[in-house]
Amino acid sequence: MNIKTCVTRRLSALALAAICALLAAPSASEASTIAYGVSINTSSLPAGSAPYALDFQLLGGSPLGNTVTIDHFDFGGGLATNNPAATTIGLAGGSLGSSVTLSDSGVSFFNEFYQGFTPGATLSFIFVLSTNVNGPTPDAFSIAILDKNLLNIPTGGVGDALLLVNIDKANAFVQTFAGTGAFSGVTVTATALPEPGSLTLLGVGLAGAGARRWRKRRA
Repeated sequence: MNIKTCVTRRLSALALAAICALLAAPSASEASTIAYGVSINTSSLPAGSAPYALDFQLLGGSPLGNTVTIDHFDFGGGLATNNPAATTIGLAGGSLGSSVTLSDSGVSFFNEFYQGFTPGATLSFIFVLSTNVNGPTPDAFSIAILDKNLLNIPTGGVGDALLLVNIDKANAFVQTFAGTGAFSGVTVTATALPEPGSLTLLGVGLAGAGARRWRKRRA
């Protein structure tokens, strides 16, 4: 059964050092956070089921909590709307116009954010999710699209999710699912991205290399 229905329903020496550190960094499954770029084909969403809303849920939180941040939204010719307006349950906040953050804890098991959008060709964004392991039931982060009745559009996923992340044994298991029936054209691609800290480190290193070359040209 849909979780929402039950509850009311994330070179210079400096450059060389940075690259070495990047190569030596743990894999995404071992990292304290994971980052993914998500792309959803929204071009075939039926007009009769509009308005639509993008929905994020983060469940769990005992004994260690997790946090997910979602940003870099691109609606592919569509746009974020206030129909329905941004709505939160538990530890959630933000806007599709900027960024959204959800956290879970021992006192807030169910956390949700959803807001309306007008579909374009493709809806894309990035999420960065922490991976604190909680047992015996792992935390879960899910992404769905809601129809005009605030019900998840049907998919092949658990709870009609389009994307589901289970945080279990320090390995974040990411699954994507396509829509079904009238929504079969809704497909999802999730691409693992380098850890945010590694990206920053590499950027600093490459900037240092560029500065060194610039100084040599000026000399």
